[in-house]
Amino acid sequence: MKGSMKLKMAVGPGRERSIGLRRLAASHRRATVHHPPRQDSETAMRRAPLLAALLVALIAACDGGASLEPAGPLVVASVDTLRPGQMAQVRGSGLTRLRSLKIDGVKATEFAVRSDSVAEFRVPSLRACETDMRAVTVSADGSAPVSAVVRIAPSVSLRPGESRVLSQADLGCLRLPAADEDYVLSAANVAIPAAEVEAQRMLVSVRLLGTGDAAASALAPSTAHGPLTPFSERVAGTPVEPPMPERAALAGSYSQAPVPFDPRYATAVAGDTVRFVDWFSGTPQLCYQPAESVPSFPAQVVAVSGRVAVAVDLRHPLAAAYLDPAKLGWLRDAVALTDRWLLPAMRSVFDAGYQPPAGGGGRYYLLIGNLPAPFQSYAGTGVDGPVPGMTVASQATCPRASEMVVSLLSATWFTAPQYQNANWAAGLFLHEYAHNADLLTSGRGRIAGILGEGLASLAEETASRIASGQPLRARHAAVGSDAPGGVHGASLGMWGTQPAFGPWQANGRYGTNARMLLYLRELEGEASVDHGRRPTLYQRLLSAPIDWYNRQAVITYITSVLGIDYADLTDRQTLASVTAGLIDPGVVHDLPRYTSWDHADRARVAGPLAAGFPGRASRRANGESTLAAADGAHAALYLMADGPRGISLELLSMAPTARIVRLTRLC
Repeated sequence: MKGSMKLKMAVGPGRERSIGLRRLAASHRRATVHHPPRQDSETAMRRAPLLAALLVALIAACDGGASLEPAGPLVVASVDTLRPGQMAQVRGSGLTRLRSLKIDGVKATEFAVRSDSVAEFRVPSLRACETDMRAVTVSADGSAPVSAVVRIAPSVSLRPGESRVLSQADLGCLRLPAADEDYVLSAANVAIPAAEVEAQRMLVSVRLLGTGDAAASALAPSTAHGPLTPFSERVAGTPVEPPMPERAALAGSYSQAPVPFDPRYATAVAGDTVRFVDWFSGTPQLCYQPAESVPSFPAQVVAVSGRVAVAVDLRHPLAAAYLDPAKLGWLRDAVALTDRWLLPAMRSVFDAGYQPPAGGGGRYYLLIGNLPAPFQSYAGTGVDGPVPGMTVASQATCPRASEMVVSLLSATWFTAPQYQNANWAAGLFLHEYAHNADLLTSGRGRIAGILGEGLASLAEETASRIASGQPLRARHAAVGSDAPGGVHGASLGMWGTQPAFGPWQANGRYGTNARMLLYLRELEGEASVDHGRRPTLYQRLLSAPIDWYNRQAVITYITSVLGIDYADLTDRQTLASVTAGLIDPGVVHDLPRYTSWDHADRARVAGPLAAGFPGRASRRANGESTLAAADGAHAALYLMADGPRGISLELLSMAPTARIVRLTRLC
């Protein structure tokens, strides 16, 4: 026992261990020389090798500096939350063996082992633009790596409903917090359009830096990948209506008792046949020919309701498809809806005292047949002839006219079952009539240039709100089967989803143009369908004797009447669009907004609150996004909350002029 105790005491650090063993060996030699054992020589020979082997083993074990008790492996179990520049601790076992520590391959500094289970280090700067709650890997001297997260303070602080214009410096590294907060990055193109054909212009391009904690793709708008393509290629297949064939204006005043080309216009019922002037016959000076020699064609009336009637051109090969009353229930319903809501819609948009022209007893005829060559791929067109030869013209201008509104419908189009829908058809019928209300109300005798399609689309959405009893904050889900449909999307297309379409181009812009007009009505107190304003905004604007196809002249005039700068108007309308339905009604804010429609429900189903929305970025993955838009248009990137995950934006490029880039907090 004493020998064993002495051996343990002799085992100490470094030199002491070696000295103790040498003394044991010397003592053994002294005992062998001076005190020979009394056993016989054979026993002594057996013991000597055993003792020598023991000494060799002790020297080998102790001279190497190792403990006699076995030590465990180096294990890193956990790491503190990492804040660049601050001290953090790593925990585990066997840490006295730890010599270095790396975070995503970057070596930690000021490393110090405090005990076998705790070590400290200073967190290095891991990348130039860090992301709050980014996932990283910590590795140490062959130990299994462990996961950790990086925390970083946000670079911007906004309240819900607050917006900030961003500079290039702000976007050098824009850090959003890992919190339950939704944001939108928007870019408005505030250049005044000059070209006939639109082209998208890059406004801002950013690198998205997510948390990297799970496999994900960075969702982004269609402009996020690859070079921008020309406008004509981007909208291939989209029906963009061509310009009206002529810009000539109708002239002359309208009569209270015009002489109709066919006296049966006012009284015809389903099954009757009436005749219409063939304005596209190519006959010269058709307006001035005797009525009995004017080229004309027969059309059978197939649906009537009040002042709205539908007739089919009997010359058309598909005419028979419209002659069976049993198959025309949808058409009769569409005519009834049109008749009911036509005057209220036109009076809200154009003139509170609007009255249809007196020809044909004030009837509105929809003529199913062929469309003129430029319009053959469309469902309809507002007038039935080239100016001035058309049925709606005044007889002072064209004696063969009847001073009655007639729109053309495609016979081919409406044989397709998907278009035999009463609500959709009623919206289209109202749209085509609105072109005539525009022509008649302006006093200039022609459709209002670059605003024409927008005004007609505005009439559709106004009729939808009137019919559903929703003068303000209308919900799309509450527009029932007894209301005309919004065919051209005046109340849709929010959230920067149509950046390729500017609101100031010529015919064919439909919803994009209508949404700008809808916002102008917001500014002028006409958001409600029963605003009761006299004169209407339309009358204040469209009575001006300017060239309404000249974008510069139109924009200058409108902004002067409203007392607003063009860039400010574009910026405000952009904010109203990108925040539509996304800010809680209880949040007090002064951001521009659309009050005509409540988009909250749509935002959850088809907007930025839906996970699959194409303009929504992932907070989990890295990527790039480019916001580009046509002149006067805007684009947006939504940075919606996703649990405890931040996201950072790093500027790649920004247009030097004619752009307003904003960050807006939604909630």
